[in-house]
Amino acid sequence: LLNRPVVTVDTSGIKPVAIDGTGVYHYADAIIVTVSLGVLKADLIDFIPDHSVAKQNAIDTIGFGNGMKISLRFSSQFWDPNMTWLLMDGPLASCWDPNDYQTGNSDNVLTCFLMGKNSETMEALADDAARITQALDDLDVVFGSLPFASRPTQVHQESTVQNWTAEPYILGSYSFPAPGTRPGANGSTTEREVLAQQVGTELYFAGEATHNTANSTVIGAMRMGERAAGEIQSDTGGPPSVLAPTADFSADVTSGGATLNVTFSDLSAPSATGWSWNFGDTGTSSDQNPVHPYTTPGTYTVSLTATNASGSHTRVLPNLIFVPEPVVATQLAFGIAGLLALHGRRRKQAR
Repeated sequence: LLNRPVVTVDTSGIKPVAIDGTGVYHYADAIIVTVSLGVLKADLIDFIPDHSVAKQNAIDTIGFGNGMKISLRFSSQFWDPNMTWLLMDGPLASCWDPNDYQTGNSDNVLTCFLMGKNSETMEALADDAARITQALDDLDVVFGSLPFASRPTQVHQESTVQNWTAEPYILGSYSFPAPGTRPGANGSTTEREVLAQQVGTELYFAGEATHNTANSTVIGAMRMGERAAGEIQSDTGGPPSVLAPTADFSADVTSGGATLNVTFSDLSAPSATGWSWNFGDTGTSSDQNPVHPYTTPGTYTVSLTATNASGSHTRVLPNLIFVPEPVVATQLAFGIAGLLALHGRRRKQAR
């Protein structure tokens, strides 16, 4: 699924489905949405049905800031080895030495976080080269008392810029409590809690923005993922039994003119004792291997729910059956239209 972003989440059908940018349907018993608040705000995913008014208000109300990270490597260390954080007035704002957390690493690296207005200032610069130049200038101001040859601009080796706001699947950095986030529109529930609320038993929300107190942290995001997983487990009763069937089926033909008679074969394993078919044209069946006639042109999604004493499972094959418009009828219609047009021209000429 790498490099195939989800563009649609549809919970209106037989089974929830996430549709990726290549048009592939990914069916599941439940879907957990963990995308950034920036992606939700940009409405990059089409949710079917639409979000409730309360859910959309939470998305709109909670703040989501700009963010950038710049890492710089130097040939020598010009800062105090006991330094924990370096704070400064310029847009580079704050840096730390990652070696504090990576013992044994001998690289001379500073990693700097730029949030909010500082990030906006850096984003307004022409390119990453200009951003690195600004970062080094800010450091030179702080360490201006050093000999010229030892200043940051002189011992700089390489840098990398991560502009999270420009990343299409992030569009910012972390959520923050914009006005109205707490206590929330209804006076008691916070907007973060509204964002975290599940929709039925098929759609769940997680991510750092849904945590009421540990938002903007990795641990907050992890805990919200655990919370959503727990909600699914509670709603479904836990993982299915290994003895429950995994539904599967085949069709002897998938396209043809009406009336198209299709024989469906149950391939579920372990063996099922009950079958519930939906043929996509309002037709249904409880037979194991039904034959279904498709009488109307169209494209049809077919599903099978297989059941035994240990549980059930649903398999959906989207757009499985295609019945085209009758070619003869279409050609006849064009032929008649052509004859009428020709007859009309001849009558005008006769006049």
